[in-house]
Amino acid sequence: MDLKKLVQAVRDSGFLFAFFDLLLLILPGVGILFLYERPIFMSLDWIKLILLAGAIMAPLDFMNALVIPSLVDAEIDLRRKDNLFIALTASIFATSIMVYGGVAIFYLFNYPARHGLLIIAGVEFVLLIVAFYKDHQRARRGKKKASAST
Repeated sequence: MDLKKLVQAVRDSGFLFAFFDLLLLILPGVGILFLYERPIFMSLDWIKLILLAGAIMAPLDFMNALVIPSLVDAEIDLRRKDNLFIALTASIFATSIMVYGGVAIFYLFNYPARHGLLIIAGVEFVLLIVAFYKDHQRARRGKKKASAST
């Protein structure tokens, strides 16, 4: 899909995307708490549960919002509001899939939650390294083009 069409689709249905972004920001954290920390899950009221679940997922989502544009080789200016919203939506969706997949695998095979969270952190670290490498390569190509044109 063309980036301009995607921007227009998000702009036309911004509320719907924001609603699902909010759900996908909170629900994986609620799932982690329910599966692995049930006493905490049962003792918290709804507001505290939502805040804690958001605090679990927000660092991963915001880091992925910076990493995903680098991984797709798109020249996305994150200073524009629409582009930042698209990057954040993509990162929330990708992070939710990664967390749900990791939690499901570790729950089904009865591994401790700590191992699953360490693997998710490792995947995030690898994604960060790949994004820095791709940005470095893109910067070198830009410098070569600039020096070749002068």
